[in-house]
Amino acid sequence: MHRELPPSGALYVEMITYRMIFLVVSLWVCAILTYAEPFRLFSFAISDLGALHTPGGIPNRWGIILYNLSMLLMGWYMFKLGVHYRRFPAANDSLYRLLYLLGGLGALIACCPTDLNSFTHSIGSGLLVFSQVFIAFTRILAQRQAFSARSTRMRTALLFIPMLLYAGLWVIRAGSGVQFFQKAAFSSLLAIELRTSNAAGLSIEQELSGPASLHILQGHGR
Repeated sequence: MHRELPPSGALYVEMITYRMIFLVVSLWVCAILTYAEPFRLFSFAISDLGALHTPGGIPNRWGIILYNLSMLLMGWYMFKLGVHYRRFPAANDSLYRLLYLLGGLGALIACCPTDLNSFTHSIGSGLLVFSQVFIAFTRILAQRQAFSARSTRMRTALLFIPMLLYAGLWVIRAGSGVQFFQKAAFSSLLAIELRTSNAAGLSIEQELSGPASLHILQGHGR
């Protein structure tokens, strides 16, 4: 079954997604520039931008304001996109609504400073990243008819391999290497989300079916 988003609906999703990513990354850059001590990009976690204090113990006034503003904006935009898919039913709309709801809740929970309650912050961050990854993955599969099977597998690998490396290193507490792969994973995720959220791709999405999706990923299609 192929239920297309109307052109205005596809353009809206594209606009909100692009705006959300641009504003969030811009706020992170501003938080890095105003951080109370030099922010070592490949040693510190992005979550450190929203901590009450820097690793050196200095109060992190501007960082926490800017980081939490980025999370509030992301939560707001994800809720807006979830509502949009309720107003404009399209392919995989129920899945998108669920993922946007989880992501919006995750963004709000992630406002809890990691040095105040790391468990609560990790729950929020985990929900947010999980939702973003599977929104991008759903788009890859839903748009697969416009790409070769090789291209679909490549984009899937670029989405998951850096994220799985980051997650694995985080679980085993692998030190500063974790933060390098965090930035690589987030960069890959945002790039693929931008690539798959353009209006042209959104307008051709098809309803997912398990066997068909697996068929493409296993390389039986061309």
